[in-house]
Amino acid sequence: MRPWFPCLLLLAFPALANEAGVLVPDGKPVRCINQRQLVDTDVIDRQTIDFRVGRRIYRNRLPWACPNLDLEMSFRQFNATAGLCEGDLITSFNRIRQPNATGTCPLGRFQPMTAVRPSPEG
Repeated sequence: MRPWFPCLLLLAFPALANEAGVLVPDGKPVRCINQRQLVDTDVIDRQTIDFRVGRRIYRNRLPWACPNLDLEMSFRQFNATAGLCEGDLITSFNRIRQPNATGTCPLGRFQPMTAVRPSPEG
């Protein structure tokens, strides 16, 4: 049996889209991303999380809304492998108030995204 270790404590920072511009799909979704190269995450809403892996952003749409996963919440994921994959479970918790778990949800596929800057009007 492989030892389990907490790979990441993922905190929500609403900065990915603001830095990059508007995010649009770029290519086919993938089942897994390399969590060892994970730089940042951004919880968009209770069903959508953006993951920055190196210079690339992947959007994960959960199969259903995760209870209490929003801007005041964070999530953690424990995994013994380097991959963060579709079907892996995340646990949401409140990082401001008591750090109690509030829900556990599976991840969906990871959609590669590209930033598109709005063209200036005029």
